[in-house]
Formats: sequence, structure tokens, C-alpha cells
Amino acid sequence: MSRVVDLPSSDHKVLSLIPAEYVAQRSGGFGLRRASVVDEIIYAATMGQLADETLYLSVRLLDYMLCKLWCDGMDILPEYYTITGLACLLVASQIEDTYPDQLEVSDIVSISNCQAEDICRMQNGVLMSLWSDGVSTDVWRPPTVFLHQLCGSLPDMPLGSRYHAFAKYLCELVLFDVSVLHLPSNIIAAAAVYMTRKIWLHDKDSWPAPLSDVSGVSKGELRRCGRVMADILRSIKRSECRTCFDAVVRKWEDADHHKWGTVVFE
Repeated sequence: MSRVVDLPSSDHKVLSLIPAEYVAQRSGGFGLRRASVVDEIIYAATMGQLADETLYLSVRLLDYMLCKLWCDGMDILPEYYTITGLACLLVASQIEDTYPDQLEVSDIVSISNCQAEDICRMQNGVLMSLWSDGVSTDVWRPPTVFLHQLCGSLPDMPLGSRYHAFAKYLCELVLFDVSVLHLPSNIIAAAAVYMTRKIWLHDKDSWPAPLSDVSGVSKGELRRCGRVMADILRSIKRSECRTCFDAVVRKWEDADHHKWGTVVFE
């Protein structure tokens, strides 16, 4: 398969290669839909007063999802483009924005026509997609009573604490899509996203104790997962990938489709 660009080697080449066929087939209506989704992301990020870094990362996650699905022989139905973009924004907010300014599912529902269930399922899909590129997912099996324990412990956690925030986040994923319990890597992926911020921005171990207590995953495993997720996300944001994405965006640019979606990387 021919390629648009071959980036320098890296330990984690999540987005090192973008198929030329993918770019060739992404034209016309696709460019307009993508631009419209990015507009929705910008609107939601503005309403939520999110960091600029959150906006940029969410758009790159959107492109990552679109390209990954295409490489797997799948595509996102047009009606799910917006949901996918907003789910990427939620994941990006967990990484870039400081608590308590992170975006929540309820915030997305209040400013869009999307249903909470759809947002949560797609958010889970983004997490799983990221995680599947990092390591084997067969590392931990949640207990069958996990959902009961999680929901039962939530009222006893101090409101606004890291324990409460993480447990609430897991409850949203689990309650809207109980299949999360059948995929143990989902919980680890969610925990890894939560852990990534300090590791990524400050090169320090994040706060694994609350995540370990809530999820049942050992602190050592969480630290390892967090570092893997940080490496994956670094590879998405690194300058070489930006150049790669800009090349793809230029392929989509069109006089009729010149919106924020095509200039957000400027």
C-alpha cells in the first residue's frame, strides 16, 4: 500500500503512516462533514472554556479515529461524525484540562443534540481504540460485582475529590454501556487517560491511589498503563504527526469547504 508520508521511527508509531488511498477517497462531502464536526468541537470547547491544547488534541483524535477505522475496513456513518468528534473532545479534556474544568458528558448533552448514551459509547470507543494501539488488553479481569461496588461506593466519596470524579466517570461509561464490564481493558484505558496528565505535562507519577482503590487495578499496573497512554498521546501530538496531518488536511481543502475545520491547525 502506498503512503503519503513515512515519519521517522519511534517506539510508538501510532500515526506514523497514513495511507494514500485513504486521502484519495476522502473528498467532496467528507471534507465538508469533517469541517462541520470541527466547528462543533470548537463551539463546545468555547462554551466549556477549555484549553487551546484540548481543541487541537481533540481534532487530532478525530482524524486518528477516522483513519484507523478506514484502515480496518470500516467507516463512521455520517450521522455519527458529530458524536465522534465530541467524544474525542471529552477524552482530550480529561488529558489537557485541569480538574474541575474538565468537560463532562452532561456538558456535551446540554449544548448539542446528542444523547448521553451515544456520547458515552463513542467515548469508550475512542479510549479502546487508543488502548488497542498500545499494549495487549488482556491484563486484568474486573470482578462480576464491580458495577455494584462502584455505584455503592460513590455516595461515600467526598464530593469533588479525585475518587469521586474518577468513580463518576466510570459510572457514566458503565451505566450507559454495560459491555464495558466484558472488556477489562476499558477500565484500564479510562484510568490511563486520567493518569496521563501529570506524567505527560510534568513527568511525574500521577495520583494512582484513588484509581487503584476505585478500579481494583494495582498501582504498578496503573503507572505502566499511564506511561503507555502518555506515549501514545505524545505520538499523536508530536510535530512530525502535525506535518502529516496538515498534508491530509490540505487534500481536503476546497473553496467551498474552507471552514474552521480546514484551518484549525494554522
